[in-house]
Amino acid sequence: ATINVKSLWTCVPPTADDVVTVCKWAAATGYPVRPSGIKHNWSPLAVVGGTSPSASILIVDTTVNLTSVVSVTVASGSAPAQVKVQTGCTMDNLMLALQNAPGGTGTIGFSFPHIPAPGHITVGGVLAIDAHGTAVPSPLEDMSSGYGSMSNRILGFTAVVSNSKGQYELQTFTRGEADGNDT
Repeated sequence: ATINVKSLWTCVPPTADDVVTVCKWAAATGYPVRPSGIKHNWSPLAVVGGTSPSASILIVDTTVNLTSVVSVTVASGSAPAQVKVQTGCTMDNLMLALQNAPGGTGTIGFSFPHIPAPGHITVGGVLAIDAHGTAVPSPLEDMSSGYGSMSNRILGFTAVVSNSKGQYELQTFTRGEADGNDT
């Protein structure tokens, strides 16, 4: 069933710092914050059926301003090729940017060995629902790449978190850190 709730408060922050500001305001006024991407999902992550249009919920739309492929870097030494992307970027736009990035294999840029089939979903949405793209190997393949979901490829991420003083701030986590291992 489709969940359709019109008129919930929605904001479109221009920067990650503005998301922090929104979270501070929402916490002070008793509004839970819910992210919004393309809304291609089969579970009620943001709101549930029957949510009142006057509910005190603040939707944060990442698909307007937080959509950049910030950087693509080639492999160097033991570091693999890496991409830094904002969560509102769609998988289609990410893959296009990777394909067109210089320094990849052959005449094309970069890619992932397996991605979720729908390209019109955000990177944040892919990570929120642990979207598949597991590329189960067949007996005829010898892929040198690992298998798993997109979250297996995450080396780091920046999130809005509450610090030890209960204040919201941006914090970057990297794979291997205690708080970053469940990526």
